[in-house]
Amino acid sequence: ANGGPAPESITNALNVRMRSTTSVKFAADLPDIDIGTDGTVRLPGPFGTFIIEIVDPVEEYVAQMKKIFDFDTLHKFVA
Repeated sequence: ANGGPAPESITNALNVRMRSTTSVKFAADLPDIDIGTDGTVRLPGPFGTFIIEIVDPVEEYVAQMKKIFDFDTLHKFVA
């Protein structure tokens, strides 16, 4: 993931897939998950274990922005 928009081929494929969806299944009786703490949660499911990865979206966003922009140079430009 690079933080940019998905390629049109991906969004088109998702659109086709979603239009053919005839049912949605929800997982019931799952324990509460602390989404305030980064980490991985493994939960049993009807088809095996599924994994939920919790990340700090702000931290991820800032890290990506630091790769794209030179904030020190921008600060000098606007200061």
